This record gives sequence, structure tokens and C-alpha cells, in this order.
Amino acid sequence: DILYSCLIEDPENAGIIDPLLLSEKYNLKFICTTPFADLKSFFNKNDIHPMVDKEKFKKLSKLIPSRIIPYEYWERFSKELQTRPTTGYISVFDILRFKPSKIKIFGFSFYTTGILKGYKKGTKYQEETFHDVALKSKRHNHRKMFNYAKKILLYDERIELDPFLQNLLKKNFSK
Repeated sequence: DILYSCLIEDPENAGIIDPLLLSEKYNLKFICTTPFADLKSFFNKNDIHPMVDKEKFKKLSKLIPSRIIPYEYWERFSKELQTRPTTGYISVFDILRFKPSKIKIFGFSFYTTGILKGYKKGTKYQEETFHDVALKSKRHNHRKMFNYAKKILLYDERIELDPFLQNLLKKNFSK
């Protein structure tokens, strides 16, 4: 019941944000978004991305408690990771900062298996080749994220990984 989203309303990012749908149909209790950063993940303030509709974010925040991941944490984490994390990826590590007793992680493949049908509907990329685009990203280095996850997620007793991710992290990164 927590949504992590960049809140950028285009098909290549979050898609259309409908505050009432998120509040009423999905019964979300909390929304977290990422702070704005340049390609190197450097920040100067804790603010949402300029492509996010600020008025819609205010409306959404009135319906569902919302927060921006603190830029100090994001910047420190990005430097340690040596790349800008994806929103889904940072969500895991942001939640871990709150010391949950258990966290279940499922659905991550670091694009080694492509993407779910319909996930990037409306983008300029073909679903069959989107993983190639993602793996060549200058913004998000999936190999670095994979290697960091391998060091951390396999050995934290609070974390339960789905069987696919568990097996994937025991291997070396490849398509």
C-alpha cells in the first residue's frame, strides 16, 4: 500500500497519475517520489522533478500522505552505487532504512527477462527490445545496481526474495 513513483506523466516514466484512482481503487496509504537530480545524480535541494505536475502533486498529497526521498540520502546512495538508481530499486533500500522486520521483494529481473507486456505501452520503444535500451542507459547502470543488490540483498535476514531473483543474484550479470 506504498507507491514509489517518479510521478513524471509520460509513458516512458510513470504514465498518467490519477489521484482518485490511487486513493480510492488502490487504497494507497503512502506515496514516495524521488528528488530531482541531474544525470550524475547531484542535487541542490529536495524537490520533485521539473517534469512533474506540481499542482497534481499537491492534490495527490492532500489525498494520500506523500514524501520525497531525502536528497542527502539519495545522493549518498547514488555515489555508493556509482550510478543513479531506478525508482523501483531505490524503493527497496529506502524501505530498509526504516528497519522493517520483513520485506518481500518480487518482480525484479534487472531487465534480463525483458518487461511485462503492456508495461511501457505508448512509448517509442518496442516491448521486445526495451530491455536492450534499458541495459544501455547512461542514467541507470543496471550492472552496478545488480552487483550492489547481490552484496546486500542475499545476506540480509529481513529480506525474502522471489525464487527468480534469488537465483539471479547468485549468478553473474548478463542478458
